[in-house]
Amino acid sequence: MSTASIVDSRAGSRSMAAMSGILAVTGFVVLTAMGAHARFPLPFTPVPVTMQVFAVILAGLCLTPRQAFASQAIYVIGGLSGLPLLAHAGLGTIGYLVGFVAAAPLVSFAARRGLAAVGGLAGVLVIHVLGCVGLAASGVPAGLPVIAAGSLVFLPGDILKVLLAVKASRMARKN
Repeated sequence: MSTASIVDSRAGSRSMAAMSGILAVTGFVVLTAMGAHARFPLPFTPVPVTMQVFAVILAGLCLTPRQAFASQAIYVIGGLSGLPLLAHAGLGTIGYLVGFVAAAPLVSFAARRGLAAVGGLAGVLVIHVLGCVGLAASGVPAGLPVIAAGSLVFLPGDILKVLLAVKASRMARKN
């Protein structure tokens, strides 16, 4: 085998790996957007229940930290640019969007060290803390503490989403 064919082979495999990464990032942008549109409004908070947290955690479990960050950054930038990706883009929910971008690479980093569930829970914590900061900045409905409107009501469901994302990522790796 000539040196030129070895170099061509390596370049081809790098191109395929790059294309695979681009497709994976794009897939998680789409999955997060789909999760945003599976929404259930609650009367006492401006934040709806969605499947976005599941998509964010799954992105972190399945992608490299850089890819996980890119998937959520592209999702948020696209949504804030006017593409119909977001569940609701108001000042009260901007903290959650920032949380998605911060949480996905954190989850990925932890998962690559064998701490998938811990990373997923840490990601939920980041999303909830930044979400509550956004809610506090915008004001919450009268008489409702920020932590209740922005975190406590969502916590049981988000923990379940972490468990489902960990299970789904393990099943995907087996196939």
